[in-house]
Amino acid sequence: MLTLTSCVPESTKPRSGPFDPYNQTLINGNTGFIDVIDQQALPSQPFQAQQRVNGKVALLLPLTGQHATIGQSILEAAQLALFDINDASFDIIPIDTQGNAAGAIRAVQQAANHNVNLIIGPLLANSVEAAGRTASRYGLQVIGFTTDWNKVSAQNTFTMGILPFDQGTRLAQYASQVGKRNIVIIDPQTNYSKAVIHALNQSQQLNIIRTITLSSSQNIADDMTSLPQNIDAIIMPFGNPQASQVARMLIDKGLGPQNVTWLGTGLWDDHGISSNPIFSGALYAAPSPTLRRNFENQYQAAYGRTPERLASLGYDAVALSAVMLKQSQGRIGNQSILNPNGFAGIDGIFRFQQNGLVERGLSIHRINGVNQTSIIAPAPQSFVN
Repeated sequence: MLTLTSCVPESTKPRSGPFDPYNQTLINGNTGFIDVIDQQALPSQPFQAQQRVNGKVALLLPLTGQHATIGQSILEAAQLALFDINDASFDIIPIDTQGNAAGAIRAVQQAANHNVNLIIGPLLANSVEAAGRTASRYGLQVIGFTTDWNKVSAQNTFTMGILPFDQGTRLAQYASQVGKRNIVIIDPQTNYSKAVIHALNQSQQLNIIRTITLSSSQNIADDMTSLPQNIDAIIMPFGNPQASQVARMLIDKGLGPQNVTWLGTGLWDDHGISSNPIFSGALYAAPSPTLRRNFENQYQAAYGRTPERLASLGYDAVALSAVMLKQSQGRIGNQSILNPNGFAGIDGIFRFQQNGLVERGLSIHRINGVNQTSIIAPAPQSFVN
């Protein structure tokens, strides 16, 4: 059984692949079972071998085409989960979507012909949207991996993708808890940054004294010159290469992380940032790496290579489906997926919401030096207040 553990200072590894799970764009550059979180106590009850799963799920992935490397890594992680579950009554059926919506529609039709209980995937936004619409005709639920929340609109469609809303909420919580209330935001005006800022604006405890539009180096330099003196923190919801460029300008203005708190998102969980000494002292919100590292070690031992960053979601999705099949006697509907207590997985606790999006418990990480981070505020271990 996968249980939640306390978080301690650890060094981090760089992201393993060219696909950014937080932004879903191309960039350069001993696990156990998932289980339902018991509302009264953690850890939850173990996955009992004698309790049969009795079901099968389809795993829709881009196994050919541009994103085939990512799809193959997710499939291999799913096979690890299947091995760990070790139940002959449970199976996964991989189906290639070819990385496009038309392929996703065909894959759903194939899955329905196999009489599956659930569809996991697809990976990309348009494919998830198309799969959800098609699956609804067969009464099937879809749990995809997209981070494009605009594509999760059907009542039968959910996503496990790591979303920006939780990161904004976690940053607001942390800033308020440590008394960092006078906030400046640097905004590149992307959909991602807008989502983070929307979550920040929901907090009634932060005083956002200025939002600076990241349109050019000159405008950042000019705006920084006129900032008030009582800044507690600067929030930067963007990654490299912009993050390193802005960081240098901030230091030149005397606004380095030793003088004012820098707060970033999971986009800073990146070798290009953690290896840059000017980020020493900066903070960011992201899942805890503790359990993911155990998974990565198991994957490395099995396949001889490092998994893609999204592979852990594939492991969790398959293990989650086994749990839900056990609990629902093979009938997975919205009630099974919308468990308010949530689930514990490789990337921490999570639960699905009525709008189809996932809510995650995140940690606050501190960059201590080159490729060294520690967790200064652990992720919650329960959604129960």
